[in-house]
Amino acid sequence: MFDTVGQCTVVDSKTVFKQSVVFAVLDCMINELKDRFSDQASAVMVGIQALTPNASCFLDISKMSPFNKLYGGNFEDISHEVYQRRRLIERRTDNGDVVLCTMLELAKFLVPNKLAFQETY
Repeated sequence: MFDTVGQCTVVDSKTVFKQSVVFAVLDCMINELKDRFSDQASAVMVGIQALTPNASCFLDISKMSPFNKLYGGNFEDISHEVYQRRRLIERRTDNGDVVLCTMLELAKFLVPNKLAFQETY
């Protein structure tokens, strides 16, 4: 086994194996998990979920807020957009004009109104 300084470590016992191999692997795994599930990564995942029509938290401003902040959005504008977007979607789905299930369908739905929903778009 090689250490970081290039010297060879002889693995001749369980203790040495644990210290030189197992702990090093565990350290790498823990760091990867911290990176993947950081506050920023969580804000992105929850924010995306809040923009997915099938999600239980669809258009929940409290779920979108950290996501909005992370990307430098205007909170006041997004708050107004959420209310207006909700009303627009309700009107269009009540008439049977549109059925939104995915985020892609939401994005396509917003294209004609992207100037009105600029923060969301």
